[in-house]
Amino acid sequence: MVNRKHSLGLVWSIIRRGLLKKYVLIFVILIAMVLFMQSVKVIQPNDKREINPASPFYVKRCIPKYHIAFLKVHKSGSSTVANIIQRFALENNLNVVLPLKKPHVSHYNYIGDSKPLTKQSIIPLPNNQSYDILYNHVIYNRTFFRAILPPDTFYFAIVREPVDRFLSAARYYGLQKQLIKNGILNANSTKYIFSKFLENQRKLKTGHNNYVDNGMAHDFGVPRKQIHNISFVKDYLKQLDKDFHFVMLMEYFDESLILLKKLLCWDIKHVLYIKLNTFKGHKDTDHDLSNADIARLHEWQEADFLIYKHFSFKFSQLIHSAGSDFLQEVRNFKDIVRQINKFCIGVPKKSFTVTNSQWNEQFVITRDDCKRMNTRELKLHDMLVQKALDNLRLSSH
Repeated sequence: MVNRKHSLGLVWSIIRRGLLKKYVLIFVILIAMVLFMQSVKVIQPNDKREINPASPFYVKRCIPKYHIAFLKVHKSGSSTVANIIQRFALENNLNVVLPLKKPHVSHYNYIGDSKPLTKQSIIPLPNNQSYDILYNHVIYNRTFFRAILPPDTFYFAIVREPVDRFLSAARYYGLQKQLIKNGILNANSTKYIFSKFLENQRKLKTGHNNYVDNGMAHDFGVPRKQIHNISFVKDYLKQLDKDFHFVMLMEYFDESLILLKKLLCWDIKHVLYIKLNTFKGHKDTDHDLSNADIARLHEWQEADFLIYKHFSFKFSQLIHSAGSDFLQEVRNFKDIVRQINKFCIGVPKKSFTVTNSQWNEQFVITRDDCKRMNTRELKLHDMLVQKALDNLRLSSH
């Protein structure tokens, strides 16, 4: 009987040791799986993610970027982007690079304008503070930008197809009216009123010629004396490619904003917009360029065409690398923008709730949000200037 009990005890001991080994093995496997999952970058629907420009869609945990420089290119949809940045700066109490000028004079929101860029041309900061954001109109100057902005600043810009941009600039800056006024061609006889002008562009100056003649190249800092020196422009473009982490395309505005959101690790609410600064003059179909006009424009504005071609190719590569669900994400964003515009412009409710999706968590848009999105650029500029001056005044006490 004793031997039988001893035998049973021995068997039970062996079983327990076996179970213990089994549990230990399971525990070790679980620990290994946890460590493996932490080491491998796995995309989850609502994960925060960061896009490394060197490898655009490598996924990892990310921190929102607060140091940004946006090159505001004329007639390329930049006012809408500026509104997004202004709201972000106000919401996060960030220090913005702002021109030190009398308010409400011509170009008072331009940094430097035609004058050299110096620290004396911007509103200073209190001691021990640094600038976070630059977004105002300014001609790109690599030395100046890097002297006033932190080393980890994210640089981006926006460009537009050169033919459309030329037509928009010609209308906005009065070239179209001046051509008609000077009787170069009767505007009622043909929609191709720019033909004679493009045959000899130097015959007529508009007063805003920098924005009509290779305006994108001008804003990107190509010296006016070199703007028709194509070998110089090509070398300069290589440096721009290194300096700018991302360049948006106006023709793919929503796609650009989704990519920007990823690159900056911002929430979708940060990049919502109501379209601003839409020119209310002639419609785009009133006047156009013939094939011969486009050929002449390409020859005259080759710098702009080179810049657009380069950055549109890079943009297409980003889209190609964005993943199979990118277009669905863009459609989701377009739908949210449509709903927000409808709510902000007409629906008499205090707030609007955007439901969660694979790409965004649920969030609420208030009437205050609508007001900010619909506020003109110069009014938000005035608010940021007043905030900067108050900050400087308080620090001196």
